[in-house]
Amino acid sequence: MIQSDYEAFLATLSKTAAYYGRSVNDDSFGIYWGLLKNYSLDEVQKAIASHCSDNVNGKFFPLVAHIIEQLQRHDGRLGADEAWAIVPKTENDSAVWTDEMSEAYFLAALPLLESGDEIAARMAFRSSYDRILTEARKRGMVARWTVTLGLDKGKHQSTLQDAVDRNRLPVTVAQQLLSHVDFSAVDDQRKLK
Repeated sequence: MIQSDYEAFLATLSKTAAYYGRSVNDDSFGIYWGLLKNYSLDEVQKAIASHCSDNVNGKFFPLVAHIIEQLQRHDGRLGADEAWAIVPKTENDSAVWTDEMSEAYFLAALPLLESGDEIAARMAFRSSYDRILTEARKRGMVARWTVTLGLDKGKHQSTLQDAVDRNRLPVTVAQQLLSHVDFSAVDDQRKLK
């Protein structure tokens, strides 16, 4: 958030407090502002709304930790098992992955994959990915999806198409990588929804 969002954030938090029959004093508000200012106002407002509708935690006024938990649930990153399913297992495989997935893959999984131990690679990846992801979230880093194209050119289009369909990759990037494929039809259908 930027300084011009201050009043809108104050209004959001005050309305939320009123909903829970509470009030927020200046000191408390300062803590919320200081710990949440690295996120956009829109993201914070959505996270607060998501908290309020949560069946378990939504029964109570949201602490900063609750809001951050909601922000992390919707930050565009995958859990460790989903991430492992996407990462390349051989040099033939293509992937659209986050920086955290890539780092965990090269740091922990690749050496074990190259030695033929896929089970150990998965376990090492999960542990490394969780640690890297936690650190990235603490620093307030946004998810950044990138492409790695493997040697099997037959998998390029389906990998990119899946990423476009899941809003992980802009159509323009997919189009630049595979200029002979028209990804715009998918983008046009998405705009109609």
